[in-house]
Amino acid sequence: MAGIPPLSSDTPYDFEHEETIRVDNEQAIATPAPATPQPQPKITRTVAIIKNHALGHRFDIEPRIQEASFEIVKERQMEFDVESDPETLTELFGEDAESFAEGPVWVYVLERRRAVEVWNTLMGDRDPEVARKDAPHSLRALYGISIQQNAVMGSPDPEMAEIQIASLFASSPPFPTTDLPSDDGRFASMRSISSSILSSLRKTTSDEGYAASNATTNEGSGSGKGLAPNGKALFKARTLPSTHGKPDIVPRTTRAAALRAGIVLDKTPSPRRPPTKEELAKTFANVPGHKRAETIAVASTAAPTIAPRLTKAAALRLGVALPPPTVRKQPSSSFEGVPGHKRRESIQVASTQVPTVRPRLNKSASLRATKDNAPPTSFIPWPK
Repeated sequence: MAGIPPLSSDTPYDFEHEETIRVDNEQAIATPAPATPQPQPKITRTVAIIKNHALGHRFDIEPRIQEASFEIVKERQMEFDVESDPETLTELFGEDAESFAEGPVWVYVLERRRAVEVWNTLMGDRDPEVARKDAPHSLRALYGISIQQNAVMGSPDPEMAEIQIASLFASSPPFPTTDLPSDDGRFASMRSISSSILSSLRKTTSDEGYAASNATTNEGSGSGKGLAPNGKALFKARTLPSTHGKPDIVPRTTRAAALRAGIVLDKTPSPRRPPTKEELAKTFANVPGHKRAETIAVASTAAPTIAPRLTKAAALRLGVALPPPTVRKQPSSSFEGVPGHKRRESIQVASTQVPTVRPRLNKSASLRATKDNAPPTSFIPWPK
């Protein structure tokens, strides 16, 4: 084996055939080795929260988020009850859970490559004073007040970010991230996509229970002919209904509408005649505003269950003869001895009887007793 001759930087050498390739200096072109494509980081998500005291700067913070190439997957205003279950909030958000007592906050779900690291860099240091020294353009340096009121917060790692997303958006979770090619133009056609990605997409489509575009396979025959790889029945569209081409219910058209649509109507002249009473009655049968064909029994017009007392005026209006009145005989002793009514007998009271011991009669009492008697003779005038 011959030794490798000394080569200059401009002299190419064929290591396979162990010979020097003689070319001119103008034709010697150094071909660089093909660069191995570096694996791109996986697309991850993080939770970003604008605290209550910084909600006034939300429209200043959102442009910063979009400038950092974040995609806002979800956003929502939320208010947490820190009194009912503070342990769960502390487990999810750590020390920042105390700031939820201020009021409602604005929650984002951000997505990009290395989302947690980029968002932590965009926020800055936890202490706004330190952030103003180290990164004066960070969000906490611009809008933070203190360590507790430091404007924004985020997930510490991708695993905790997924737990927070599942807890905050349990009713409407965002779509999961997929390993799809980026939109930087390096994948111009489907041939450029990795076969593993295509196979995963086909597998995902089959798991959904829908048939692929080429549903005919050489394997399936017999009982498994109409089944997907996951054992579910293939999707089969229903046949078009008969009314798809021509409706079975056609609206009534008039002559004017037919002329506008360009439809030629058959001329069937028929003498016009007024409708008969039977036709009118049938047309307007049971139509509100017209006379009804039958009578409706209304409870208010029915005969009363308890007949009212017939008065003399009502009997005269109806032409009914009144029965002779029955005279009630009241007993004579109905009010005998009843207080408040006149007594029919006198009651002897002891105070009205003659006293047993007669009182001594003096001159005044005797005069009162004999006031109706004739006066003494001395008062009788003499005749003239």
